[in-house]
Amino acid sequence: MKGNITDIALDCTNQIIKDIPEEDLNVFVNVLNKMAENMSASDNNCGDGKAL
Repeated sequence: MKGNITDIALDCTNQIIKDIPEEDLNVFVNVLNKMAENMSASDNNCGDGKAL
């Protein structure tokens, strides 16, 4: 069952991104990565500007 869901998810993702130029996708993925890094840094912040 898990494999079937994964296949459907991958197919849906391919349908969404198939017409987007590769360069634009790379920029988008880099932005998402930076956002994830910032969120991770925020999670480790005690509110005093210093990471744990």
